[in-house]
Amino acid sequence: MSTKVIIMFPYSGYEAGEPREKLFWSLVDCSRKETRNQSPIVVLNEDTERRGRAQAFLNDARINNIILQRCWAVDTCQMWLAGWGYVIDTYKNDEDDRIVQIPGDIDKVSGTEEKSSAFFRNLGVFINRTGPDIVIGDFASEDMFSAKELIDLYGTYALMANWFPDVAQSCRRSLELNKLRSEFLNIRIETLKKILIDRKFAYEQTLNMIIRSWDFDKRKGNKQDGDFWKYEITKIDLGILKDDSRSRQYRDCLDQIERTERMLKMLWREFNEVPEELLETNPQEYEEKYQEYIDLYDRLDRRSTSIRENARIIIRNILGLGPKALV
Repeated sequence: MSTKVIIMFPYSGYEAGEPREKLFWSLVDCSRKETRNQSPIVVLNEDTERRGRAQAFLNDARINNIILQRCWAVDTCQMWLAGWGYVIDTYKNDEDDRIVQIPGDIDKVSGTEEKSSAFFRNLGVFINRTGPDIVIGDFASEDMFSAKELIDLYGTYALMANWFPDVAQSCRRSLELNKLRSEFLNIRIETLKKILIDRKFAYEQTLNMIIRSWDFDKRKGNKQDGDFWKYEITKIDLGILKDDSRSRQYRDCLDQIERTERMLKMLWREFNEVPEELLETNPQEYEEKYQEYIDLYDRLDRRSTSIRENARIIIRNILGLGPKALV
């Protein structure tokens, strides 16, 4: 069994001497150490390079110790797909081989030097974790009012609880997962291949993977509460992090909440659509079920709109952007 590590070069990049530069190369060093000196694959978005934010990275002699994979991507999740595809297409992968994905846009590991060391020890455990099909690296944010915290608190879980309540409950109950959108992923390549057969997104790919790991067929008609996962999923706590905070928080929150809602709607329609075969065998039953499908979607959509609008108002007020500030 082998593990390939993919590190996402931060979309906003870094300049020489910035704290993020040191942390990025610490991630590279940790990866090499934990994989017996294998070179990690670093995925670089052409947008970052064209803006000149990757120059310090490209001029660094340490670049000889990594495998550089350039790509054109509209979002970091599309960078993930480029990295996964590179590993799947380039290497001969055995059944138990794994891919570990690590985000590079970490600004700070919070706390003392001891806590920073603890993070990298936890990251080493995360990289080397085998067994479960999917391992999610969970963490807490240093700033409880950062964009990602606000998105998760007022958007992600609330919308998940509306469209996929069973999945959301299981994520909280059994996985005790704080970060449904975590970019720290450790996954069996065979499991990843199965998930990638279905619809892929250039955004919120972790949520997509979690939902596709739920066994809807097994859950259907089962009145007992429980966990109905198709794959074994677990998490590893990494520590307290501060990630990219350069973007305008209000805009970033709205962008990600809206696209999360869009993805959840598309997935709900996919998993709940009435089979076309029923139209041929029993047209009347098909019409009845299709009407139920439409009515339920309309109810969930109205609630979803309320969740999104309430999240927008709460986030605006938390960030001090009341109505007078917006005039």
